[in-house]
Amino acid sequence: MNYKIVFFICVLLLSCQKKNEPKMRLNNTASIFNDSLLVCSTLSDSIVIENIRNKKIIFSKIINDDEAIRPQPVLDKNNLLYGVFSENKLSCFDIKNNVPKWTYNTEEKINVIKAVNDSLIVIGIRAFGLTVLNSQSGKPLYHLEESHSSLCNSSFIIQFTFDKEKLYVSDFQCHTVAAYDLKNGKKLWSYKSSLSGLSKLLVYKNFIFCGITGNPLKKEGKIVLLDKNNGSVLAEEDQAFDLITAPIVYQNKILYYTYTGALKEFDPEELKSKTLYQFNKENEICSTQLHLIQNDLYLEECELNIIKFNLQTKTIKKVTEKKKGLNAVYLSKNEVEFVY
Repeated sequence: MNYKIVFFICVLLLSCQKKNEPKMRLNNTASIFNDSLLVCSTLSDSIVIENIRNKKIIFSKIINDDEAIRPQPVLDKNNLLYGVFSENKLSCFDIKNNVPKWTYNTEEKINVIKAVNDSLIVIGIRAFGLTVLNSQSGKPLYHLEESHSSLCNSSFIIQFTFDKEKLYVSDFQCHTVAAYDLKNGKKLWSYKSSLSGLSKLLVYKNFIFCGITGNPLKKEGKIVLLDKNNGSVLAEEDQAFDLITAPIVYQNKILYYTYTGALKEFDPEELKSKTLYQFNKENEICSTQLHLIQNDLYLEECELNIIKFNLQTKTIKKVTEKKKGLNAVYLSKNEVEFVY
């Protein structure tokens, strides 16, 4: 796994080099909203929203923050944009009326922002934990503080996901996974793996898929399927789960990547994995995401080429030559477009 971490840092550094390029360059923070809006942080130190259908900028504001790596700005269904425009401050803008709505100050850097159910905003704060805010007012509802025990695994950027009722946090408060009531932050259940390592989560139906990366030198790693209602273990496999690449759902199966170069599929009904494709050193994958368009996965090789893997035929095709970090993929007029 170490070589992939080095790769990821290198991509971030390359992306931060300001060059005279004709297209808007991104700072490794971009997402596609409602299949039509690109929400991103740019190398010109701005947060921008662009309509990807007509290429028009509908919002742009300068960032007054020297951080090289910034949290992903977030847009919700209420036309509210949440982002870090200045140090240790989360700001909310009404993009429809182009006016600021509220600002929330934090003691440390904000490193992750997520909109939850269009009524809450959850932010991860460095060396502190999670804060849950009312999205309309910016009023803090509760805090979940990180444990600072040297005996616990913790991630620099807190990983979490959610459903309509619960917040699921990985590597937090000395647990591999912990579930909290979204309304009040009450802990509902927790799971602690026997394997000491960092993890990544995916909510699917009534399950929590948890991939855990241990020590690659010892070939450690596992995947665990948990009941999201009570945290009980439904299935467990020893797998060399890759922490860098986030798992996704395809046709009721969970796709994930391993640090041994295998693209795998986990079936939540049969409770077992199978290998879809084994990559080699020439086409090894270093994607942070498995970009799914219809039946095709778009992946970034460690050499920075983008390849297309067809999930029906299990075949690979090189799509582009070396770029500098794939941020997003979308479909426009039946053509696949890439955001760098």
